[in-house]
Amino acid sequence: MQDLVHQKLLHLIEKQENSGDCIDLQEVLLRFTFDNICTVAFGADPGCLAPDLPEVPFAKAFEEATELTTFRFLVPPFIWKPMRFFGVGSQKRLKEAVRTVHDFVEQMVADRRIELSKIGTVDDRFDLLSRLMQIKNPDNQVKVVEGHNVVPKMTTTLYMKDGLSVTFKSRSRLSQADTT
Repeated sequence: MQDLVHQKLLHLIEKQENSGDCIDLQEVLLRFTFDNICTVAFGADPGCLAPDLPEVPFAKAFEEATELTTFRFLVPPFIWKPMRFFGVGSQKRLKEAVRTVHDFVEQMVADRRIELSKIGTVDDRFDLLSRLMQIKNPDNQVKVVEGHNVVPKMTTTLYMKDGLSVTFKSRSRLSQADTT
């Protein structure tokens, strides 16, 4: 994060100050936050804080998907559900934005898998994606212990596109499963 602050954020602010141009600090901090989250989650910099403040397709799609999902909570289902069914209006844009986000994430996972297969480890990486890929057990599953909001005795398995499955188990079942 220090590199992101010193090499990009401060450099961008200094450049704007030296040029005498106005700077939209809210936009710059939003871009910084997005770059920071992507670095922590994926170990990748989407480049939102590049000196020319480019439009980054992934960042734009993520923001649009967030806004359009909020639309679903503000509008009655009898309005947005037919729009989703027919693929028109905001629901068409939501589907496109989500596809862009999924494509980016799938590319990050594919790149990390290639890196993992070539090197054999991603120990030198400290992003969330690398950590999750390292704790995968031989059954191609990631075990997650329930939090406070998970119903006890509930077991849920999510199957992701690449075959990795995540199983949520109650603590009592997890301890029983580990002893067998």
